[in-house]
Amino acid sequence: MNSFWDRLDTSRLIDRPALGRGLDRSLGSRLTLVVAQAGAGKTTLLQQWGGTRSVADNSAGPTLVHLDIDESDDDPARFVRHLAAACPSARPSADILAATVETGLTGLGEPAIDAMALSLGSAQETVIIIDNLQRFSNVRLVADLGELIARSPRNAHFILSSRVDPPIALSRYRLHDDVLEIRQSDLAFDLAEAAELLTLLIGHRLSAEQVRALWMRTEGWVAGLQLAGLSLRNNADADAFIDDFSGSDRIVADYLSEEVLSSLSSEQRRLLLCMSVLDEISGELVDAITGSSGNQAVLDSLERESMFLVPLDHRHRWFRFHRLFSELLRSRLRAESPADELRILTSAAEWSLTHGRVKPAMAYLLRAQARDGALEAMLATAADVTEHDDSLDAIRWQPSSAEPSSPVAPAISERVDAEALTGARRLLTEPEHPAASQPATGLGFVAAQVLWRARPEVSPESAQRRLSSIQSQIARKRPESLPREAVGELIDALVSGGRAHFLAGHLGEARQWLSRALDTAGVDPVDRIPASSALALVEAWCGNAERANSLIAETLHAARKAEMLGHPAISDAYLASVVTAVGTDEAPQLFDEQPSETTGPEESQGTPAAGLNQADLGAEPSPPAALTVASSALFSRAVAALAAGETQSARAIATAWAQLVPSPDAISTVQHRILLAWLSSTDEIPAEATRHLTEAVKLAEVHGLVDIFIQAGPTILTLLETVTGPHASFSATIRMRAGQSWQPLGNRVLADPLTDRELEILAYLPTRFSNVDLARRFYLSVNTIKTHIAHIYRKLEVTDRDAAIGRARELGLL
Repeated sequence: MNSFWDRLDTSRLIDRPALGRGLDRSLGSRLTLVVAQAGAGKTTLLQQWGGTRSVADNSAGPTLVHLDIDESDDDPARFVRHLAAACPSARPSADILAATVETGLTGLGEPAIDAMALSLGSAQETVIIIDNLQRFSNVRLVADLGELIARSPRNAHFILSSRVDPPIALSRYRLHDDVLEIRQSDLAFDLAEAAELLTLLIGHRLSAEQVRALWMRTEGWVAGLQLAGLSLRNNADADAFIDDFSGSDRIVADYLSEEVLSSLSSEQRRLLLCMSVLDEISGELVDAITGSSGNQAVLDSLERESMFLVPLDHRHRWFRFHRLFSELLRSRLRAESPADELRILTSAAEWSLTHGRVKPAMAYLLRAQARDGALEAMLATAADVTEHDDSLDAIRWQPSSAEPSSPVAPAISERVDAEALTGARRLLTEPEHPAASQPATGLGFVAAQVLWRARPEVSPESAQRRLSSIQSQIARKRPESLPREAVGELIDALVSGGRAHFLAGHLGEARQWLSRALDTAGVDPVDRIPASSALALVEAWCGNAERANSLIAETLHAARKAEMLGHPAISDAYLASVVTAVGTDEAPQLFDEQPSETTGPEESQGTPAAGLNQADLGAEPSPPAALTVASSALFSRAVAALAAGETQSARAIATAWAQLVPSPDAISTVQHRILLAWLSSTDEIPAEATRHLTEAVKLAEVHGLVDIFIQAGPTILTLLETVTGPHASFSATIRMRAGQSWQPLGNRVLADPLTDRELEILAYLPTRFSNVDLARRFYLSVNTIKTHIAHIYRKLEVTDRDAAIGRARELGLL
């Protein structure tokens, strides 16, 4: 029996009868292609199938021969000798056939092709399996192999297995239905096959949830499932392993690095790292983030090379990376060039907005922490977002972006989303619906109109006309006969106009309209809710935190008593809470210190609310801003204490870390481990220091965290040399990056050094970009850009742009 089939270990194989039956059809085709990425199970499938059809088991069946290509087969004469020797019934002999290859040719040549075709015709029915075809670098030889296949008699069947689509004209085979193609989607394990494989590898069954989680993470990629199973065999905590399993996991990273990345040029590798930032990839988008052109051809080539690229449309214009491959690339990019990820995200967002792809643009902006830009993008393109079902998830970002963690928050977010979205949809699908023209308190249509639809009814001018119309109708009625609905319409019109002015940037007018709405509502707490909620956001935006906090407390107290905490009008109060939380050390306490039920607008102005933890307001989606800021402040304080020899102060922080940072994220966990390592080193317990630091490096590698170690300083960088084993490589990357880190000398001589953001903006000053241009570039408001530029002038001790450019050049900052 051929040694290829002898190497088969059936004890670890999963029977795949459907694929076996598919390969049986290869006996009716001249050519079969098995093309997929590394680790897809191509060779194993062919071994399984060939083992069932080998001559030893079925003398009446076709002869199966196998060629495993290596680099030496690039020599045409050697390849012909290799092929002929594998076909024992072919005539003439291998040496005679090899002699037909003309000396000096890079390909087979016509004589050799004809001789091989005649030789195969003299043999019995033969299936020739050529494995690892991608190892050929002789393109001409592969093209001639295609010609040999085309000229071969019908008793010869070729199966080509490769990671790369061979340069063979397939159209003629497809036209005559003479080719069978097996691709990655065919080779991927289904859920049942994944469960069976994992059971074989681990020795016991995982739960259905655990299997599904691994299957989804690997997308049925056979090598990924095998690597996970082998790791789980020696891991007692399966749930923890599965939760952490990703493309940056050491065993997966090593495999992909050796099998895929090692074969790439530095330019190809760099391009893949940049592309990994993108959730969805197209040639034009890659052009935009790289500043180059022609990248659609690059994507086509990567797809042909099975570079873990998954097509998203039938025209193969949009792709995504396989999840594990993408995670590995992103981890490498964050470790090697962390600033590039932010640059790529902002470029991708800018391109997406320009091309009407609102949902991806907002996702990129939020990943880049450009929340102002995301909000502006959402408001500017709200009509498009609402009109298309595939973009509706983007709408959900607005009310829930704060993600408050109070017990009522999930219900609030879901109800606010649902009601606002219902209102927006009705405005689009039922423009004549009474609620569209006469919004009633409780339906949320005014909020939907202002937030989600750029409709003329809610522009400031039209709002004025609407208000005048309502006031005219009210004027014709006696006050005592004025129905409550009319008062509600008047309040809604005033709130609508106030919010329209706010979104248009007319803050003074917005405050006037919303104050009038409060006056109209009087002391009725329910009628006051929409106006007080919207006015709270205006005041928070203007920096009047005390007034905003008072209005937030009033709104939420009234909403709670009226069981309206899920009402869409409350969303403004939550947004105001986030704004005040980000801008101050204390955010308003939502439910404890409420104003009295009869408090009016004037009376409530002097009633500040107490503090609410920022983390409860969720100022950042992941990680929360307050949590990150708090842990970073504690970390900096402890590091400074350790550097100064004040061990007890640092130990107090490290010991109380769990209470000080009650909801740790990856960053805070790494920070804590670094402190524990430093303290263990100070206590002369090197084993404990290494253990803590190894855990820190392990987690940091998954999330691409490098700067934390550099910020800790030379003591920790020296201790990193003690990290061995699978995480030593990332430890070396950190130390390398530490050696490359620098701060411009000119910035260090300033009494008040420029911040990273100010240095970024300074770099654009010579371009003569206007403040508006800079605001668009950095996804900031124009006022924020002005503030940064004012800080730059002050720190450089200049008064205008030209002077700033000159001074920066003197200092070597430009």
